[in-house]
Amino acid sequence: EAKVTENYITYGVLYNWTAAQTACPAGWRLPSDDDWKELENYLGMSIEQIELSGFRGTNEGSKLACNANLWSYGNLKNNSEFGQSGMLVIPKGPDGTDQNLGSYVELWSNTEIDSNTAWIRYLTSQKAELGRGTGSKLIERTIRCVKN
Repeated sequence: EAKVTENYITYGVLYNWTAAQTACPAGWRLPSDDDWKELENYLGMSIEQIELSGFRGTNEGSKLACNANLWSYGNLKNNSEFGQSGMLVIPKGPDGTDQNLGSYVELWSNTEIDSNTAWIRYLTSQKAELGRGTGSKLIERTIRCVKN
């Protein structure tokens, strides 16, 4: 039986690729890479930067984050537009442990690159920008669902 810890209550569940595909409730879906790009553009990222990998934009990561008290000190929560999107992204250690808790989070998209990897987004407490990259399907990550 799973142990409900304080971190579980505060930070929620992480999902591997397979679990993420069915984690959203009826009427909702895991966002595609294109869904993420649409959101990034809405938040102010240029069309040219949207297609790039790595950290892009200006403060789109800060706009997506929330709960400043959960994030480590850095440019993410010190940005004047922190939390403005209402998306409510909180940190989680990249390996699901307490290591780096408060400093980083990775979020799934449903867009596969190949049998081993998919597109992800990531935020770090040190940067206001939003990251885009590839991630192993074996690693557990956070999800946000999009309404159909």
